[in-house]
Amino acid sequence: MPYVLRFDLLFIRCSHCRLNALIFTLLCFFFTQPLCAAETVRLQLMWKHQFQFAGYYAALDQGFYQDEGLDVELLEFSNDRDLAKMVVNGEAEFAVGRSSILVDYLQGKPITALFAAFQRSPLMLLTRDDSGISHVKDLRDKRIMITSDAEQNAEVMAMMLQAGIKPGEYLHQDHSFNLQDLIDRNTDAMGAYISNEPYQMIKQGIGYNIIHPGTKGFEMYSDILFTSNLLLEQKPELVERFRRASIKGWQYAFNNIQATANLIYSNYNTQNRSLEALFFEGQSLKELAYVDGIEFGSLSSERFSAMVPIYKLLSPDLPDYDISEFIYQPAWNKLPLLLTRSERDFLKSNTEVTFCADPDWLPYSGIADNELIGIDSEYVQYLSEQTGIVFKLVLTESWQESIDASRLGRCRVLFTGINTAERREYLSYTAPYRHVSLSLATRRVFSKIEGFSQLEGFRVGVLKGDAYATYLVQNYPQLELVSFEHIVKGVEQVAQGEVDVMLGPYATLNYTFKELNLTDLIIQGPLIEQWSLAIGVRKEDVLLTGILNRLLLRLGSEDHLRFAARWMAYQPQTIKVATYLWPAILMLVLGLLLLMVYFAWLSKHRYKPLSHYVLEQGFVYSTDKVLSYLENVVSCAGNRPVSVIVMEIENERTSDRLGSTADSLEALFLNLLQFDDVVGQWAGDQFVIVLPDTDLSRAMLLARRLQSSLIELNRKDKTLLKCSIGVSCERGVSGPLIIEQAEEALQDAIQAGGHCIMQRSYSA
Repeated sequence: MPYVLRFDLLFIRCSHCRLNALIFTLLCFFFTQPLCAAETVRLQLMWKHQFQFAGYYAALDQGFYQDEGLDVELLEFSNDRDLAKMVVNGEAEFAVGRSSILVDYLQGKPITALFAAFQRSPLMLLTRDDSGISHVKDLRDKRIMITSDAEQNAEVMAMMLQAGIKPGEYLHQDHSFNLQDLIDRNTDAMGAYISNEPYQMIKQGIGYNIIHPGTKGFEMYSDILFTSNLLLEQKPELVERFRRASIKGWQYAFNNIQATANLIYSNYNTQNRSLEALFFEGQSLKELAYVDGIEFGSLSSERFSAMVPIYKLLSPDLPDYDISEFIYQPAWNKLPLLLTRSERDFLKSNTEVTFCADPDWLPYSGIADNELIGIDSEYVQYLSEQTGIVFKLVLTESWQESIDASRLGRCRVLFTGINTAERREYLSYTAPYRHVSLSLATRRVFSKIEGFSQLEGFRVGVLKGDAYATYLVQNYPQLELVSFEHIVKGVEQVAQGEVDVMLGPYATLNYTFKELNLTDLIIQGPLIEQWSLAIGVRKEDVLLTGILNRLLLRLGSEDHLRFAARWMAYQPQTIKVATYLWPAILMLVLGLLLLMVYFAWLSKHRYKPLSHYVLEQGFVYSTDKVLSYLENVVSCAGNRPVSVIVMEIENERTSDRLGSTADSLEALFLNLLQFDDVVGQWAGDQFVIVLPDTDLSRAMLLARRLQSSLIELNRKDKTLLKCSIGVSCERGVSGPLIIEQAEEALQDAIQAGGHCIMQRSYSA
């Protein structure tokens, strides 16, 4: 594979190579005391290990918990455990329970539901197909093997009561949890999971019937992750980090069912399930997790309210209920929204709203598994959690089809577009909340293009339905425009020479380059600096427009950055360098590095604060230069990780000791750091270290190695007194945002008493 090199980045590195030596100097200052451990939390499962809990296994295996600074212990279920009681008493920080945790809440247990893994419960009654029992009414006077806790089987009990079958009109049998009892006709019907027992019946060649409460109108959530109100009040960040990592785990598990089944089979197979059975379970559960286009994990107060009468039917003495605080809301989402009476009435009568989006505009929006993905999905989730509205995606094949669907009324909301006169005939718009730059994809043979006037005579690709196409027709009629339904097709046509340029937002073109693995195209621009984007709402939905607009205006820059950070994955194109040139370039860079190190050794030491002292020696970048270097690293990192370390060192203010310390650290850093790692001056006695292409585990490992080396160094030179470290690792996030996270982690370390490392991250 040919080596690749950014020439502009090489220039920066070569012109400051002596800084790379100092890179090494400052990293060493890290640690003189033990590393702060990841925060340990316990998750209590509601049953034995199986695909039912795959998301949590995946979050562990893929490092999602580790990236959030969490050390998670999974507790397998045993029959003597009261899940809600364990969480309230602090025996487990989190637990997974059935919808019956609503009863615990109604009875006064201080718990909060975080998300539901399954929108529809897998619990049902299973019978043999030769038993003559295929409907609820057939269960009268029959033997039913089910657990004795009515609340755990509320939907089954309610289904039977609806059919007129009271508890005394069937024979209850204690559940043996052995399917062989049904096969051997020791019972007539057995409580089972739609994801497990049917597979075993199929394998044995035995026909079966499923009697599911959901088909009778008793829709219950299942596998609800919950925690205690006390933990939520004391450590809201921990709860959000665990919830976020767990949802990522579930999304990974359902997108990689075979790989996750292999993981469970190898590491969690306490029930000795076959690999085929685990795969069947995963496929069945995915259908229960993604129902009717509802976003994964969603919880609705309306659905919980509909469940309360079911539980009251079985337990008439349940107290009156108020479930307004039962469903979790992120801390940034809890400020009350002041609504007029008409707006409150509107939300009560409009619990579901259809919407359309661009299916091919990543990282802003796209469709996968019939769900919206991309940055816009973050806004949909935010608006849904604030209003209680379930936003239901209308599937479309192109942006033009989404616009047409909005015009015809199939979609009440359109994410996200430019406010044009034509669209205002049927849509009202919120205030703009996003601005994008318009750039163009070209082949490398093209000279620099700085304006649309230079495109005359070229074939210019545009996305069908986009407002900028209309702009070009009106303002540059001489251009030859070629419309494409999908931006991917347009970029492919540029690569093949069928069109000369393809217009689009910089981030979308960049994403497309990465997806198509294109190396012969470049991105030029921006040509028009800003397009303002907003949410369009059908003109008749005046109240909805006002509500959404106020919610968007409440978002701060930090919120917009957080939404974007999870999806941005820029990968600017690089210039390939022939393999045979690489040794010469490497020798040049190494030669410059050695020269700078030599000159640094000749420097005189004098008293100054440590950060200024080492800067004068030439071992570190200035603040401006390290920020410039970081931006270059981020620009070519794509979806590869970039780590940043910010550290604060308390030292003795003695010039001779400072010189001795810097000299000693130089050799240590040269041994521990890679060539591309760069150290820069920060505030006071703080330093920032940029680690390109470095994941969180390597950044922390480097810290541990520095810690052991510094302990030895400190025995010889008593200059280092205390060293606090903040670490951040991100993918596709801007440089300032990565540093911001590292600075916040540093403050966490200082508040913890120093001598330790803490980490924070939006997306890594």
